[in-house]
Amino acid sequence: MGGASNESCAGPPRRKALNPLRAAQLEPSVQGRRAANGVLEDASNESFSMNKPPNKTQLRRQLRQARNAIAGIYRHRQQRRIDKALESIPALRQALRIGAYMPFDGEPDLAPYLRRHPSKIWLPVIRADGHLDFRPSFTLKPANQRPAFAYRNRLGIWESLHKPTRRAAHLDAILIPLVGFDRAGNRLGMGAGFYDRSLAHLRRPKPLLIGIAFSTQEVKHLPADPWDIALDYIVTNREIIKTPR
Repeated sequence: MGGASNESCAGPPRRKALNPLRAAQLEPSVQGRRAANGVLEDASNESFSMNKPPNKTQLRRQLRQARNAIAGIYRHRQQRRIDKALESIPALRQALRIGAYMPFDGEPDLAPYLRRHPSKIWLPVIRADGHLDFRPSFTLKPANQRPAFAYRNRLGIWESLHKPTRRAAHLDAILIPLVGFDRAGNRLGMGAGFYDRSLAHLRRPKPLLIGIAFSTQEVKHLPADPWDIALDYIVTNREIIKTPR
């Protein structure tokens, strides 16, 4: 998204520079071309072969790059829109226990939402068997300050030391960070399988599952495996998607 060119006065009139705040609101068709598989091309302009659909590993790499490329005022504005959208979901407002997350690898930061609802928020802890449990949130502090009653896990993510510890089934809603998603409610995670293992075989009533992502992480059709857990809602900086689940 460059500005005006250095043309002489005798040349054609200069194009008006694109306002970067406006650019963050444009449709994906303006921000970049869509590849044949429906994935928005990232800043590296990487695209997939027309003859072979991308697998999850390829998609994960491309979408993580796109997620991490969102920075500065663009990221701040998009995260504010996600924060506002979360407050507009009635079922989430009524929830008493909400599983959330601490951002990792460019995931949208939900800190303002977490700070407004400290008594409702439960943060994940990784068990030795690769499942997730949830504990009451610790007090969120600026990024350069160590939070009390918390420690970093093997991935470098802060985990709560508060008690009690609950399984996912005991929560009313869970906010799940996404690498990619489609409108059918299929999700692509980081590949470790923490959420898939933790949400498998849940009995009704199940927690409301809400995916969190930037709109540029959407794909037209996401490859899905039988063990993948579908989402109820997807919240992005552009909209709230209610899935067919």
